[in-house]
Amino acid sequence: MPLPVLETPTYELTVPSTKQKIKFRPFLVKEEKILMIAQETDDQKEMLSAMKNIIEACTFGELNGGNLAIYDLEFIFLKLRAKSVGENVALSLKCEKCEHVNSVDINIDNLKVKYPKKKQDNNIKLTDTVGIILKHPCVNDLDKLSGTDSTIDEMMAMIAMSIDSVYDSNQSHHHSDITPKELNVFIDSLNRNQLELITGYFESTPKVRETIKFECPECSTKNEKIVEGAQSFF
Repeated sequence: MPLPVLETPTYELTVPSTKQKIKFRPFLVKEEKILMIAQETDDQKEMLSAMKNIIEACTFGELNGGNLAIYDLEFIFLKLRAKSVGENVALSLKCEKCEHVNSVDINIDNLKVKYPKKKQDNNIKLTDTVGIILKHPCVNDLDKLSGTDSTIDEMMAMIAMSIDSVYDSNQSHHHSDITPKELNVFIDSLNRNQLELITGYFESTPKVRETIKFECPECSTKNEKIVEGAQSFF
């Protein structure tokens, strides 16, 4: 005689970047094991991979986790976690004055993606005639950064991955039509001001962020901490 089937509830969320409505279920023991193994490694790439795989499983195949922008992935994962292990999470936050570690409860189901007050245009004019169109890096892009040797190499690789197209007054060149060598030569030819225009776009990337206010019971100091990124809310 077969064992009884356990019913799993379904919920709905809205993907921040696309406004697409997606149905999802809480993660189960099989997904919990994936997460615990990744947490034991203390490796960001392993955590991203775990979150990606869990999201794909819990959204019934509607989402490709590797194609999600990082802030979409983090927002969706926290929604899953809220319905899977509980909405309230105790964070350990240090007092800025006496350094006492405080336990502060927050509801992760209420977390939102925060956008910069001044939105950075993804159409970057490098000269009067030449420009680039940028896109926010996705999970698959970050996976490709694991082989970089330094912070500079990582930044240059991120820029190369985020250039969607290069254009001038005559034509536009899509990323898929540009060879890695051509793209590297193009990036190496940027001057400092042009590079700062591009890095400014990355600095305006939306993030799952929350400003948490609490009073330290040890010294009565009123604290205000900005916490961002999904792993900060574990």
